[in-house]
Amino acid sequence: MDPFIGMICAFGFNYAPTGWFSCYGSTMSIAQNTALFALIGTTYGGNGQSTFALPDLRGKTMIGIGQSPGYSNYTWGQVGGVESVTLIQSQMPMHTHLMTHNLSVAPKVSTQAATSNVPGATKVPAALPTIGAGVNTFTVNAYDTNSDATLMPSNAAGTITAGMAGGSQPFDNMQPYLAVNYCIASVGIWPSRP
Repeated sequence: MDPFIGMICAFGFNYAPTGWFSCYGSTMSIAQNTALFALIGTTYGGNGQSTFALPDLRGKTMIGIGQSPGYSNYTWGQVGGVESVTLIQSQMPMHTHLMTHNLSVAPKVSTQAATSNVPGATKVPAALPTIGAGVNTFTVNAYDTNSDATLMPSNAAGTITAGMAGGSQPFDNMQPYLAVNYCIASVGIWPSRP
């Protein structure tokens, strides 16, 4: 079966058979390959006056032209993609870092004798308890002439430092692959339009 001129096929051997060219992006003479140039023009390169280029499929996979629902539009001869990627901060998903900090606080304590049953902000207890209910309710003096522990205001300060993580190294961005020999037909049947 004769191929269509411009048809690209994958071969299991490592050379271009007669009537085919390897898809290595080679620059070709228009004068010597008029039929193939008439079909692909300068889509893959060349000056369009005396030269044109073949597709370069070395290290690349093919993708269909056009746009399917929910996907990007790809034009004929468009090249894209990279083998490896180094992410930057704006490309990373929102995330958290676990940080721990041990902080010790030693409150200042003063021993002052309580001398009345008036509640105070620094006396313990700071409110007078009530015992009983109804007509027999009475207030208990919540002070003692002995020294009570009084909590004094305390300040605590510290710093938390999050260390740097990662190494800014690129990672492979490639699907599983098998390298084969892509070639384009330069001789064969002219593909007529419908």
